[in-house]
Amino acid sequence: MNYKQVIKHFLPYSVINFIKKEQDRSPRINYNIGLSAGKQPKVFFSYVNGFLTTEDLTRCHGTRDVECALFLSALVKQGCRVDLARYDCEKGIRNDYDYVIGQGEAFRKASAINPKAKRILYLTENPPAYSLKKEEERIAYFEERHHKKVGVARSGKFFRDEDFENLDLWIFIGNPSDSEKIPDIRTYTIRPSGIINPLFDVKSRDYKTAKSRFMWIGSYGAVHKGLDILFDVFHRHPELQLYVLGFNEKDRRMLKGMLPSNAIDFGYLNITGKKFARLASECGFVILPSCSERLATSVITGMNHGLIPIVAKETGIQAPVGEVLSDYKVDSIDDAITRWSDMDVSRLSEMSEQTIKFARDTYSIEKYSQRISEIVGSVIR
Repeated sequence: MNYKQVIKHFLPYSVINFIKKEQDRSPRINYNIGLSAGKQPKVFFSYVNGFLTTEDLTRCHGTRDVECALFLSALVKQGCRVDLARYDCEKGIRNDYDYVIGQGEAFRKASAINPKAKRILYLTENPPAYSLKKEEERIAYFEERHHKKVGVARSGKFFRDEDFENLDLWIFIGNPSDSEKIPDIRTYTIRPSGIINPLFDVKSRDYKTAKSRFMWIGSYGAVHKGLDILFDVFHRHPELQLYVLGFNEKDRRMLKGMLPSNAIDFGYLNITGKKFARLASECGFVILPSCSERLATSVITGMNHGLIPIVAKETGIQAPVGEVLSDYKVDSIDDAITRWSDMDVSRLSEMSEQTIKFARDTYSIEKYSQRISEIVGSVIR
């Protein structure tokens, strides 16, 4: 752990949350983006807005800033006047919008204030009922193995059932085939992008050592994302290594004492920095046995760097190589990592090249930009 993680480790979690809130001084809403003369469609868009003060979008820590910027750009190109709010905005929302688009508390409040506006949900997670069912399965499995109770970390915390009521349409992160699963509502799917580290050199990877190293890239909700299961699996395999990126402090405390000696906790890393480029070149696989994702951008980011995906089907990842796990149980994942770590080095190298090409062709910023422009052009009249 770095010095910031060490300090966090000894602070009460309530103090950590307070510090985060105090450090966050960014405006909750930005008005009149794209304003011009004449009549314009008036749009309230709630997602993120920190990128408006960022000089270089390629240096962002996640994909949502870039994707939000492209979404906003598509709205402006369609002739809209846009008020862009953070998802948690509660004040300053106007009552004259033609369209309310987005997510979060801001989306709910704008919908209530603008009952005549067209209501468009931007869904970046699975619906709460589905996610809750899956997460409760993982919580029960965790308690079965470790005799310790944990709470729901992610499901229903951001999206709520009320978000899906009286929608005109929704846009959601997913594969094109996913649209067939949603009945009785106008649906648009869009694939997300992943981050590409400009410092990464695929030629620096040596699969003789990389095939024994697996990378988990996550955020809060370790049980939701299957990290506890991986800890149990890697306890069995001291000859292998698990690189853990994005381990949340609350989860770190919850899983205290469970981290195996061959799992390295790197905390939060800048994905575009030198350290991630080095770590990605040292690993052979990105692994994510998550119980519910719309389409896991952390896995896409790993694939962008040639990491072969080993994932639960709930991640939504469709790739020409790698493995979709048969289930989330310890024995099944144990079998998978054992097979992959024993695979021929030349074959793994070939699959790594296939992975990079597929990921960068399928989940690219360019593809996202093209698709969101198509959607906005169809939606805004």
